[in-house]
Amino acid sequence: MTLVLTRASKNYALQVTDRLVTYTQDCRPFDTLANKNIVYCARNAIVTIGYTGLAYRDEMPTDQWIVEKLTGKRTVYFDGKPAAWCVGPRKKWLDIGLSMRMLKTEFENAATGAVRWKWKSAWKARYFELSVAGWQWSRRGRRFRPLLLSLGKERGSTSFELVEQPCHRYFRDDKITGVPQKRFVYMLQAAPTENIPASDLRGLRLGLEDKRPDEAETIFVNCIRNAAERLSVVGWACMSIVLLPPPVARGGVRYVPATPSEASLVSETETIRLPAAFSPWLVGRNEIRAPSIMERGNSSVRLGFYEIAMESPDLPERGVRSYWSSLERPAAPRLASFASVYLLPDCCRAVSQGEEDLSAGVRESAWRALADGIDCSVIDR
Repeated sequence: MTLVLTRASKNYALQVTDRLVTYTQDCRPFDTLANKNIVYCARNAIVTIGYTGLAYRDEMPTDQWIVEKLTGKRTVYFDGKPAAWCVGPRKKWLDIGLSMRMLKTEFENAATGAVRWKWKSAWKARYFELSVAGWQWSRRGRRFRPLLLSLGKERGSTSFELVEQPCHRYFRDDKITGVPQKRFVYMLQAAPTENIPASDLRGLRLGLEDKRPDEAETIFVNCIRNAAERLSVVGWACMSIVLLPPPVARGGVRYVPATPSEASLVSETETIRLPAAFSPWLVGRNEIRAPSIMERGNSSVRLGFYEIAMESPDLPERGVRSYWSSLERPAAPRLASFASVYLLPDCCRAVSQGEEDLSAGVRESAWRALADGIDCSVIDR
C-alpha cells in the first residue's frame, strides 16, 4: 500500500512517498508514476497530504477526488486530462480543522454508500490512511505551530478516525540552530507501518534527530527503496515535499526518480526527447494545478503567501526552454476478467460462461457476488 514517510518539527515538515500503484490481486504494476500527493493551502494552514490505500474512488483517482472535495470545484478535463492550471474563486475555503472533518465525513459516506456499489466491498475491505503535515497559524498570523495529522480506517471498517500528533508547541532548540547540548524534538509518521520493519523505523527515529531537510530526504528515499527491494507493492521513484515555517514561507517539491525520466515532444516532423520531472497537486485559494510532467528549470509557484519551488533537471542550452503538461491518468480498472471466476461460487461461474438456465434473481445475485468477490479496483499497496 505504498510507503508514506513524514517528519514534522519546528524547523520543517517533510513528506516523501513512492509513486507506484499496483493491482490488488497479484500486485502487478498498474501505474508506476501515479500521484499520491497534494500541497494544500487552507485558510489557516499549509500542508502536504499523502495517502495509502485504494487508488480510485468511484472511477476517479483518489488524489483528484480529495482535491474536488477540498475545493468544492470539479476538475476540468481536456482530452481526458485535468487542466494543468485552473484559476478562479473556489466555492469554499476552509480552515484546516474543518477541511479534515469534512474529508472524514466524505470518506465515511464513500465507504457506506455514496460510491457505486461495485466499489463498496473493496473500499470497506482495504486499509486507508491520509498523512498530513505542515504548518498552522493563528487567525492574525502571529503564532504558528507544526502540524501532523492522520485520517484513516482499518481493514473491514467504514469508520474513519482523525488523529493529531502532539504538537510540542514550545519546542526546545536543536542542533540545526546551533545548540547541540539540547535534544531535538520532532514527530515521525510512517504509513502503513506494515511496509516498514520495526528495526528500520527505530533507525529512522534515531537517524533523523539532527538532520537538515536534504539529509532527511535522502534517508527517507533510501528507506523507501529498501522497502521496494523487499515488497513489490512499493515503488522506486519518489516524490519529496518540504515546507519551512511561516516566517520563511518557502517550500519545495522534488521528484526523485530511480532512473532519469524523459518526456517526448512530438510534432509532424520530429520527436524530441527531453529530461522530465513531475509535480503533485498544488491547491491554493484561487488556483489549482494538476499533477504534471514539466521542465521549467528552478521555477516556483505561489500558494497564499508561500512560495513553492519546483525542482527539475536542466534542459539543453538550445531548443525547448520549458514545458508543462498535466498527466493523463489511467482509467479505473473494470471488473476482473472472466478467466478468474474459478475463485467464485458456482452460480457466478455459470453466469460468466453465459448459461441461460438461471432465474433473473439468481443471475443478479451472481453478478453482485462477482463484483464483490473479485476486487475490481486498484490498491496503492
